[in-house]
Amino acid sequence: MLTRSRGRDGVNVVAMIIGISSVLVLCKVTIPAFDFLALFTGKIIPAEWNFGWFMPEWWPKIAWPWFVFVGCVVTFGISVLFRTPPDQVVAAQAHVASASPPRS
Repeated sequence: MLTRSRGRDGVNVVAMIIGISSVLVLCKVTIPAFDFLALFTGKIIPAEWNFGWFMPEWWPKIAWPWFVFVGCVVTFGISVLFRTPPDQVVAAQAHVASASPPRS
């Protein structure tokens, strides 16, 4: 939406997945979960999944209001690197031109 030659559709989906993953890691998100290995023994043991465990200590734990910003910046940054193929741009322009009502 922000560029004339937006990223490819497949790349946009991958960029969104990477954006979500980057929020989990860069923001050091910890969510409540359960121990999968204990499920095989029939027990449910509470646990926590810490996605930023390997980040350096000096890296700040980013507060949740910033999650959307971090995800959007990463997603947009990846998507803008991959342009739409020129034939698809021409086809889209032709479609828009044919669907537009005549101006008076």
